Amino acid sequence: MPGVVLGDDVEVGEDSLIHPGVVVYSRSSLGARVIVHAGSVIGSDGFGYAEQGGARAKIPQVGNVVVEDDVEIGACVTIDRATFGSTVVGRGTKIDNLVQIGHNVTIGEGSILVAQSGIAGSTRLGRAVVLAGQSGAAGHLTLGDGSIIGAKSAVLQDLAPGSFVVGHPAVDHHEWKRSSCGPSPVSSAGWGRPGGRLRRHARASPRARRGPGGRRCAGGDNGGEMSEQTDLLDIRKILGILPHRYPFLLVDRIVAMEAGRRVVGIKNVTFNEPFFQGHFPGNPVMPGVLIVEAMAQVGAVLLLQGVPDREHKLVYFAGIDRARFRRPVTPGDQIRFEVEVLKLRSRSARLRGEAFVDGVLVAEAELFSSMVDRDGGDSGRGAE
Repeated sequence: MPGVVLGDDVEVGEDSLIHPGVVVYSRSSLGARVIVHAGSVIGSDGFGYAEQGGARAKIPQVGNVVVEDDVEIGACVTIDRATFGSTVVGRGTKIDNLVQIGHNVTIGEGSILVAQSGIAGSTRLGRAVVLAGQSGAAGHLTLGDGSIIGAKSAVLQDLAPGSFVVGHPAVDHHEWKRSSCGPSPVSSAGWGRPGGRLRRHARASPRARRGPGGRRCAGGDNGGEMSEQTDLLDIRKILGILPHRYPFLLVDRIVAMEAGRRVVGIKNVTFNEPFFQGHFPGNPVMPGVLIVEAMAQVGAVLLLQGVPDREHKLVYFAGIDRARFRRPVTPGDQIRFEVEVLKLRSRSARLRGEAFVDGVLVAEAELFSSMVDRDGGDSGRGAE
C-alpha cells in the first residue's frame, strides 16, 4: 500500500492488510489476519520522562509492540512501544478509530475499544473488556475479564471481573443510576402530546447530576435538575392516583419522577404480606409475578400522574417481555423500582423496569400498557 512505513525487523503475519499511511516502528510484530487502517502508528515511543536537574529527561523506550492474530485497528490509532518488554494487543481485539494505547499496556483477547478511548501506561485489561467511546483508564491498573466501561467514563482504580462502571470517576452503574439527577418533575395533560409524541427534556450529563463533592442533588427547584426526595409522593398521594387497594397495592412511595420519562418507587416488603402465607411456608419468597406487578404499578403512577380525569381511567397490562428474575426477594427487603418510558402514545406505552434490593438487580422486564375508560375497559387484559 502507498505510504506504508515498516521499520527494521518488523514482522507481519500472513493475510494481514495494512492501509495507506500506516507507520509501524522497528521490532513491532503483527500477527496473522491483522487489519490496520489508514494513519495509525504502531510502536512509537511511550510518553515517559523523569525529573533530572530541574528538567524533563526522556526515558528510553526499548521495548516493542506485539499485535496478536485477528486484530483490527481503526484509523489514526496510536499504540506506544513498551519501555521494557512488550505492549500487547490480544487476539481478536477490535479497536475503533482515534484510540490511544500507552506503553506496556496489555489488552486481553476479544476486547473492544471504541472511538476516542484511551489507556494509560502499564494498565492490564483482561479478556473481553469493553471501553465505550471517550472513556479512559489511568495507568498501572488491572481491569478484570469482561469489564465494561461506559461512555465518557474515567477508571481510576482496579476493576473486578465482570464490572460495569460509569461516570467520572467511574463507579458501579447501579450506584451511578441511584445518584443521578435529571430534570424536575413537571405535570402533563395526558400521556402524550398531539401526534402521540412527547417533547423531550434535555438530560443533564452524568457529571452534572452530582452536586459539589459528588453529593446527590438537593430537593426543590434547582435549575431544572430532579432530586430524589423521600416524600415526593407518599402513600396518601399514591392512593389518589392508583385505583389499587389492600392487599394489592404494591408501591409505598415515589421518590423521583420526570413526567413522561422516568419514575423511581419504593416497596417495603414485610413478613405481614398475605402472599407469604403460602409462598412458601417456612421459606418466604415474594412471587416474581408480584414483583412485576409492583413494577407496573410504579409505572402506572407515572402514566396517570398528569391525566386530569384519572379517576375515570384504568391502566391495563397489554404485555410483558424480557422478564428476568435475578435473586429472591424476602421479608425485610426494600425494593427500589426504576421505570423508564421507551415509547409513549396517547393511550398506550412501552416501559422498561428494573428492581433493586441494596443496589443489586433482582428483576427486570419490559411492560406494555394500555389506558382505558374505567367503565368501558377491555376485559381481555389484566389491570395493572
